[in-house]
Formats: sequence, C-alpha cells, structure tokens
Amino acid sequence: KVGRKGEESILRTLKALEGSVLVIDEAQTLRMSAYRFDSLLAYIFDTTDVKLIISGSEVGLLYRFLRLEDPEAPLYGRAYSEVRLNPLSRDKAKEFLILGLEQENMVVDERVIEDALENLDGVIGWLTYFGYSLATGGLSPEKIYEKASILAVDELKKALKLYGAGEPRYSEALKITATLGSATWTELKTGIEARLGKITDSTLSNLLRNLKDSGFIRKDEGKYTLTDPILRRGILTHL
Repeated sequence: KVGRKGEESILRTLKALEGSVLVIDEAQTLRMSAYRFDSLLAYIFDTTDVKLIISGSEVGLLYRFLRLEDPEAPLYGRAYSEVRLNPLSRDKAKEFLILGLEQENMVVDERVIEDALENLDGVIGWLTYFGYSLATGGLSPEKIYEKASILAVDELKKALKLYGAGEPRYSEALKITATLGSATWTELKTGIEARLGKITDSTLSNLLRNLKDSGFIRKDEGKYTLTDPILRRGILTHL
C-alpha cells in the first residue's frame, strides 16, 4: 500500500529521473498490489521525460496487468514497441552455445552440445545457464541439468504461493501434466479430483488459464503440455 507520503516520494524520484531510462523487471507482479501501478506508469508516460522498459517472464499475466487493449485502462492507446524473446531454433541454439563456449576458449564434444539441445529446447535462459556452468563450474552436463531443474521448481513454488489455498491444485495439475507428457482437460480434472477432491469446471478452467498466462503450460490440439523441459524434469523429481 502506498500512502500520500509514499506518492510524494515517488514523484520526487521521477523528477530526479528526467531524461533517464526506467526498467521494471517482472512487472506482472505489480498487479498483486492494491496500489494502481498501471496509473502510475501512465502518469510517467504522459508527464515525464522518463523512458520506460517493462519486462516480464509471465507474458500472459503481464498483459493482464497492462491491459493495453482495454479502453478503460490507464495505459490504453499509448504507443509502445514490443520485443519477444522466443526459444531459439535448434540451429540457432547450437550456434549460440558453440559461440559462447568459444569465447571462453572451450571446445566441447559434439555429443555434449546435441544432448544440451535435446534437454534445453532452445530456451535462451537455460542455454546461457548451461554454457556458463560448463565454462566456470566444472560440472558435468547431467549435474547442470539437475541444478537447473531445482532452480526452476524453486521459482515455480514462489509463483504458486500467490494462489494461497488453491496452491495444491495448481501443483497437482502440473504434476499430472509432467507425468503424462501432455494431458487433456478431462485427464486433469479426473487426476486432481482423485487426489484432492471435487473441483468445479469453472475453477479448473481458471486454474489452467492462470498457468497458461504464467507461461508454465501451453495448449495444443486440446492437450496441455509444459513449456519448459527443465521445469518438467524438476516437477517430476522435486515438486
């Protein structure tokens, strides 16, 4: 909660930032605040010379927070440019890894590279983590995958805590999806009810929407799958 003194402090800070670039990372978390940060962002956009860079790893939730297409939202109609970091193609991921390792004066067996491509699926963050760990940590690829999966699950647990009493259902939905590889809506409903009791259709639909908007799952041809192979590995062993 931001009181009057807090608002005055924010305005003074914005004044001092004139001509600067303000970067707000993981901005989707601001939607959980009682304070209308979207109104503050609109104020910055309209009345200051501060350049805004807004980023977030949970793209669906970020859009829900910004509501750029909602005529009633504070940020509606503002001009913006969008940059998306999608997973790299296999060829680009291979090039990314090899060039990065070459910069560290490392030559890695082709089998190690191919194995990394299979396990990391072009996710830029994990490719970077793998290359850095290989170059600086002296760890085996398998140990790097294991450490990465623990990191992924730790971040997942933090995100799921936001759902309070609903957290067990979210965890169960992810476990079912990870175990089956891909799961239908009916399989998820049946599995959750078998472990945790009845769940209404609307509650399950909202749960899946939240997981999708958080970037944890995607829906293809009526089936839900996890978007991140490292996270799937972590869910199967650490959730």
